[in-house]
Amino acid sequence: MSPPKSSSGKPTKPLIPGVFGPHPPSILSAENIAEIRGSTGIPSEIEIRFPKVHESPENPPPGYYCAFKIFFSACGLSFPLPELIVKMMFELGFALPQMCPNFVRTVMCLQTLGEEFDYKLSLADFLQVYTVKTGRTKGTLYVSPLSGLKVFDDLPEKDEKWRKSYFFFLVNELTFGHLANSHISKWTSKIDHFERGLLCPTFVEFFSRFCSQGQIAWDSFSCERIRESTTRLRGRSLVCSDPISTSEMNYREERASQLAEKDAKLNMAAALAEGKARLPKKCGPSSSEVDGTSAPPAGPSEPLTGASGLLPSSPGPAVIVVADSSDEPREVITPSVEVSSQRADSSKKRKEPETSSPLREKSRARTGSSGDERVPPVSPADLMRSYTRPGVRVPAFADMSELNRANFFRFADKIGETTSSAGCFALLSWSFSRGSAARVRSPGTHFRVKGLENPQRGSGDVLSFAPTP
Repeated sequence: MSPPKSSSGKPTKPLIPGVFGPHPPSILSAENIAEIRGSTGIPSEIEIRFPKVHESPENPPPGYYCAFKIFFSACGLSFPLPELIVKMMFELGFALPQMCPNFVRTVMCLQTLGEEFDYKLSLADFLQVYTVKTGRTKGTLYVSPLSGLKVFDDLPEKDEKWRKSYFFFLVNELTFGHLANSHISKWTSKIDHFERGLLCPTFVEFFSRFCSQGQIAWDSFSCERIRESTTRLRGRSLVCSDPISTSEMNYREERASQLAEKDAKLNMAAALAEGKARLPKKCGPSSSEVDGTSAPPAGPSEPLTGASGLLPSSPGPAVIVVADSSDEPREVITPSVEVSSQRADSSKKRKEPETSSPLREKSRARTGSSGDERVPPVSPADLMRSYTRPGVRVPAFADMSELNRANFFRFADKIGETTSSAGCFALLSWSFSRGSAARVRSPGTHFRVKGLENPQRGSGDVLSFAPTP
């Protein structure tokens, strides 16, 4: 039996089994070594080996380490590996190929920001802002920002087929620097605990500075910018934080430090928000249709028009006019409004005319103003069920059954001369809205109004008004 073939017609290689697998075979080979070195920036003195059929990221050959091509081609990683990443792998106990691309991007970009402001980011500093977590794919790790401290908002949401492009490199001083003995090659399913200590005021000061004044937009972090910063970092003496331990503090001192740390993180979040406010706003691809209603393109000299006239012009992005009920004015929505709020607003607009339109249509049907097609007259019981506010039109007595008319007049006489017929009907309607059976009091006499249980009855409903002692 021939091996399965891919869409291109070439036979596909089988997956490589493993504890955290199966892993796809690497598509890199020695045939395109020049292209790989050019796209990743890996110099020729770094020894690269391409995987064999049975080798996967989980089981590199002895003396070698695995890395994905995207780490170098799109995340700014370079050799020797940054000290921050090597220490992070050693302290938390995971291997380099377990990191997702955005994990690498976040570490490298945050380190670059610190270096550009003469600050050396430490592992404790990084863990004050981000938390390392296990991903949905078995064996993968990603970072999650703490509340209000997400520095980079526009990182790529998904990288295509990056797991199929990996290679091995030799472990030595050229690849790990002076930390060659600290590399971790074994994968882990649970990261080790790291005591980060209390937040250092030095880090708070520099974080607030480079987030409010630096270039924090993701598209400004080119691989060249990150690599140049990494190279400068190796030969410079920068300011670094001094971790604060709580082991020698009493309860009150530790509690006071924790409260001060909470306030400091609020200041960091405010500085970050200030820096993001300076970024140019990006207009995403806007759709010409919302809820099935298209809107004409609006130029600066041609304002949009709605159902009730001209819409106010604004210097912001173009607006989308969403058509709604024929009785209500159109709603103006900017492209930044979420879809969920659009649906909620549109559902409210649809529900508003429904509460009053049935009575209006029934009234038109009784007066003959709705057109050629007449609707059967509504029963008093149905009218009382739909009664919601004063001012509802009382139907003609000719539309009522004989028994209902007789019972109505009997009930009106018992109520007394001070209550009009319309008031009786309103009182009856109120009693029906209170339940299936309600007591209506009149001077000297009590009546029980029996409600109708079937909401689909027609004009032949019998309303009995039984006197009660």
